Amino acid sequence: MNLTNAVLYNCWPGEREPTAEELSIYDTLELNCVRDVSEEDQEGTQFEPCEPEDAELWSVYLHLKAGGVDALTDCRTREEAVIVIEYLADRWGMPVELVR
Repeated sequence: MNLTNAVLYNCWPGEREPTAEELSIYDTLELNCVRDVSEEDQEGTQFEPCEPEDAELWSVYLHLKAGGVDALTDCRTREEAVIVIEYLADRWGMPVELVR
């Protein structure tokens, strides 16, 4: 798997690696499966966590120290997401939580 910025940061502004200053407000990387729950007439796309058998994407999030998460990247499979999250955890020295 070629870990380009488009793979690692496709939900992050500019598809670029967050700076050390940006990362300072986060404490954990999280992995969760999601599905599209957007309404037909809704502008944009809305995803929510789901059971693995219903997953459309596997998302890697940065968990905020203050609570909540920011999406970092979406992967098509859990296997791809695990590769990405393990790479980033090693690169940033950040713990991982596998939500699903």
